[in-house]
Amino acid sequence: MSEYQYYWFEAIDKPLTVQQQKELRAISTRAEIDSRRFVNEYHFGDFKGKPLELMKKYFDAHVYHACWATRVLMLKVPIKSVDLKLAEKYCTKQTFEIVKSGANLIFCFNINIDGEDGWWEDADEQDALISLRDDILNGDYRCLYLAWLARKRDDDYREKDDGVSPPVPTGLCKLTEPLKVFAGFMYLKDADLEEAAKLSGSDNNPKPPTTKELKDWIAALPEKVKHDTLLSLLEGNESPQTVHRTLLNRFLKDRQKVKRAKAESTQSMKKTCPKRQLKKSSKRP
Repeated sequence: MSEYQYYWFEAIDKPLTVQQQKELRAISTRAEIDSRRFVNEYHFGDFKGKPLELMKKYFDAHVYHACWATRVLMLKVPIKSVDLKLAEKYCTKQTFEIVKSGANLIFCFNINIDGEDGWWEDADEQDALISLRDDILNGDYRCLYLAWLARKRDDDYREKDDGVSPPVPTGLCKLTEPLKVFAGFMYLKDADLEEAAKLSGSDNNPKPPTTKELKDWIAALPEKVKHDTLLSLLEGNESPQTVHRTLLNRFLKDRQKVKRAKAESTQSMKKTCPKRQLKKSSKRP
């Protein structure tokens, strides 16, 4: 079997400038490069660039697979658009880690299975893998759980690596097509997915905000937040999707704070208000 390596990088939020394309061309003379993508295949030799560094500087997504059964997926998202504390609970020693890079996070999925067939039959479905970035931005962390589930299939896994199991997200009993592609990419078997589905409940996402809730919340936002958000959007510093998710995350947190405050207030009133003592009298007036 001949050697084979495949590298795919994609710029999603912002196109590559002419200067950036020139810088990438200096790394590889054979790669296909345009304002959005850098793609190259190797049947001999190796890639001169460092994928993680390229992700930090140029791209939002990266897919790699080699004939020796190594597969890598990287997805870059703005740090303020995700729940980092929750996402970190799915990190493992090998299959999933989160790398901080300035105002961004790079979600790195990596697996190598000794003895497995390294040829990825779904190589034309990298778009499905890259769409998982949208899932993460929308607060859907099922792919993170699947990566954690794949840890036992990694060559370097040891039983002692098993830590506390992370929260099981809802909706694992009904995977989307991109999640099915990702499961195959991470060498997960049907039995693995069936076991995960048993632990997962039905979809239980937060109730979407009503128009009145949004109007009241927007009216209460500090003027600086409104100004900075609109300026960032109009100048193209952030994608509409990132702005949407960041604001929605803030709304959900604020709504939860209000809910907790009301619950605490109710509890406090119950403690401070004396209970009515009903006096029973055996005599009639």
